[in-house]
Amino acid sequence: MNVQEAINFINQKIQELNLPGFDPIVWTDSTCDLLRRIFPLSHERKVESIESINYMILAPMAGADLQARQRQRGITQAQQYLTGYISEINNHGLEILGNNAEVMNNNESSDNKIIALLKNLYFWGVLVVVIGASFAIGKEFGSAKFDKEKQEWFNENQKLKQDNESLTDTIILLKKNVPNLKDSIK
Repeated sequence: MNVQEAINFINQKIQELNLPGFDPIVWTDSTCDLLRRIFPLSHERKVESIESINYMILAPMAGADLQARQRQRGITQAQQYLTGYISEINNHGLEILGNNAEVMNNNESSDNKIIALLKNLYFWGVLVVVIGASFAIGKEFGSAKFDKEKQEWFNENQKLKQDNESLTDTIILLKKNVPNLKDSIK
């Protein structure tokens, strides 16, 4: 199926919404089958959207007027979904299955690019190198900062030791001079 055929089929489903004998159940089933053929990779979400449309109110007291408005809301919602699917085909092309691989005509979807990236060995190789380099650089900067702080603490400790030795020498000298001073006072 080519792009124009797919768009024509969807336009035909949009026109069926306005036919006098429109049956929501039959229309929903045939539209979901068509979406499965046109979108072999992403049909699940689209089918769920179409199947979730309510064309009638299930309340027992709902009058014909409410039922008619709900039916029109459902038809409008279905038209909007199908118009969006036509835009998707125009923007991204048709989905193709080939050798169990996901391929898009012209433009790949962003989901497929992410999956392709995760399957790429070069991506994982670069990721490992970047993580390893980040770890090594972080360790180097961390240890350099630690070494600087360690040197500062060492220098301060040496100064305090010298001050302590100086004070200890002063105390010893004063203790030696105390008996002499006692004798000189007497």
